[in-house]
Amino acid sequence: MRIINSRFYMSKKQTVSTCIVPGFDFFFYIMEDPWINNKPFVSCIPAGLYSLVKHNSIDHPDTWALVNTKLGVYHHIEDIPTDKQRTARYECLIHPGNWVYNFKGCMGPGMAYNNIDMVEDSQRAFHMIQAVLMRSSDGNGHEILILQPYHLGGN
Repeated sequence: MRIINSRFYMSKKQTVSTCIVPGFDFFFYIMEDPWINNKPFVSCIPAGLYSLVKHNSIDHPDTWALVNTKLGVYHHIEDIPTDKQRTARYECLIHPGNWVYNFKGCMGPGMAYNNIDMVEDSQRAFHMIQAVLMRSSDGNGHEILILQPYHLGGN
C-alpha cells in the first residue's frame, strides 16, 4: 500500500500536507517542521518515495520510520554508512503529536489543520493509520510518497 502525502503549505514555521490512503475512505493532515536544508531533527523530510518500516522505541512505540537510503534517510543511526554520517538522517517517524514542535524532523498526522502551527485529533488519525498499515501480517511493506509542488511559499 502507498500513502500519498501532498504538501500544500511551507513556511518558516511549518510544513503542512494532506494524505490519502487509496482504497480507504479517509484522509488526514500531516504537520512537519519547516524546510531547514534537510538538517536532522529540525527540518521536514525531503520529498520522495519512502518505505515505511515498523519502529518501536520507548519514546515512540508502535510507529513507523520513513526509509530511503538514496535520499540519505535511514531507520537507525547504526544503519548509516560511515561516509554518510555527517549528512544522513535517521528515525524520521510518523507519530502522534499536535504542535509542530512535537515532531523534531518527524511527521505528525491529524484529522484537521487549524492554520496555527498544529493539527487536531492526532491520536485518532494515528490510530486510523495504524489500523490500515497493520492489515499486513507485520505492518511492513508499505510506502509513503511525499509530493511537493515546484513552488510553495508561506509566511
